[in-house]
Amino acid sequence: MINEKVLKTLEFDKILKMLSQMAVMEATQEKILTLTPMTSMKKIIETLNETDEATMLVTKKGHLPIMCSRDVRGALKHANVGGMLSMGELLGIAKLLDTSVRIKKYPDDTKLTYLEEHIDSLYDDNSLRDKITSCIIDEETMADGASGELND
Repeated sequence: MINEKVLKTLEFDKILKMLSQMAVMEATQEKILTLTPMTSMKKIIETLNETDEATMLVTKKGHLPIMCSRDVRGALKHANVGGMLSMGELLGIAKLLDTSVRIKKYPDDTKLTYLEEHIDSLYDDNSLRDKITSCIIDEETMADGASGELND
């Protein structure tokens, strides 16, 4: 671990704050603010390889297709224990699922070595996403076809 005095001298906290402001998703912003310098040479090399590959991919394909910024972790925990979600929470989950699908398609025909495992680990469920978006128009409006009772 690097000495706290060194981090303060380098204004590491200010660097993290600037970096976090570039992140789209709230959860990513929070994670950035907790980063600490790496000390394992193996991990540093691995991360630099991932960064090089990500830079190449963004240069070739443009920015990542991130469509959501809402943090859905609370809604997922609530659903996991049997809680009922609001239409806004469901739409947030649908956007996250859509983003996962888009990111999985993003590399297209580009051969990846370091990022492939990360991208493959993203969860996607087109059926759930489509069900949510066909039943909920916006945070306050349910589609007429969402249930038989609404359809009548």
